[in-house]
Amino acid sequence: MNKGNKFQKTIESALLRSQIIKVLQKLTNINIWDSETESETLRLITQIQGVVEDEYSNISSVETATLMMLSVWITSGGLDRNILTEDGKKLLDEYNNFLEEGRDS
Repeated sequence: MNKGNKFQKTIESALLRSQIIKVLQKLTNINIWDSETESETLRLITQIQGVVEDEYSNISSVETATLMMLSVWITSGGLDRNILTEDGKKLLDEYNNFLEEGRDS
């Protein structure tokens, strides 16, 4: 990989992380910059980024990938649902209902 391609990938990765952080700030009360939760937040951001960048994933929307990972983390007990904003709770409920309807069909 030449320096130009590596630089382009670095820029794209930084832009994607920026988008993920904006969505997390909209959907949750997570303090992205809190040193006590920094490692968990970074792990969550990295997992969301992996979902969006996975060439075999059908998920290309940062918001959808974020909702999916928040759903997984909350369901598994990794996050408390109370960290969601009211908009986040509403969107997550809509996302989970959509998944349930898809399973029922």
